[in-house]
Amino acid sequence: MKIYKLLPIIFITMIFTFSCTQENSSEIMSYPQEDFSRTDSIKVASSSSRAISENISSNLNHSQKDSRKVVQTISMEITVVSIQDSIDTIHEATIQNDGFIISSEIRDDRGKTYGFISIRIPKSDTAVLSNIIRDISEKIIRENLYSNDVTDQYSDLNARINNMKVAEQTYLRLFNEAKSIEDMVNIQGKINEIRWDIENFEGQINYMDATTSTTLINVSLQQSSDHQPIINEKWKPFDTLKDSLRDLVEFTQEFANILIRILIFSPIWIGMLIIILLLRKIRWKKLKFTRNK
Repeated sequence: MKIYKLLPIIFITMIFTFSCTQENSSEIMSYPQEDFSRTDSIKVASSSSRAISENISSNLNHSQKDSRKVVQTISMEITVVSIQDSIDTIHEATIQNDGFIISSEIRDDRGKTYGFISIRIPKSDTAVLSNIIRDISEKIIRENLYSNDVTDQYSDLNARINNMKVAEQTYLRLFNEAKSIEDMVNIQGKINEIRWDIENFEGQINYMDATTSTTLINVSLQQSSDHQPIINEKWKPFDTLKDSLRDLVEFTQEFANILIRILIFSPIWIGMLIIILLLRKIRWKKLKFTRNK
């Protein structure tokens, strides 16, 4: 009778124990899932960091390309309707885009008008000025772009300047520690030489900075043949006649000057001629005397 009373208690205990065992097993089985999710997050983090590093390296490469020192020169030869108007247009566009004029020229050669203008423009505005020049031209005869990479020279100059500044500090320390006037004079001479070299190299650096941050554009202009008159309006026959007469007078004057100089120096060359004749006569007499013997 007592055993039957204990059976429910034993049954309930077995059910409770089995349920606890299932919960523990479920908890144990859940751990790998957490590990797998953590591994996935690590993979995502590593891939994102790789993408970031690649982005940084690409930006560094891009910045290195942008930091290169390149001297650019554009040469253009075009035909235009009006030389003066075209040069004025280029001049105005250059000033508006923070550039400056180096030189400009308009000349007439045998009835044809030619022009030339040289400008410097910031590199960022090079395309703008080039398009303006193309727009005002009737025909582009020639257009060339020359580039010269001076990055190595630029880096070399900076390295030399840094080395010289270190040497300058060393000589300054030696100058302060010098105990004789002779040593001080010698060291001061070295310091002056180093400072002169530094200023020279810094001048070259400044020149490279100026030439690499801008573009030199040389434009040769000639008037289009369609707009050139058959008869040159500047032709003046009376002026040509005057110039010819002036040239004739100048030639006559120069010829007269030559005759005057010959006349003034005549005693000298006449005396030399007389001496030569006398010497030849004496020689001839000697030869005749020897033949008679």
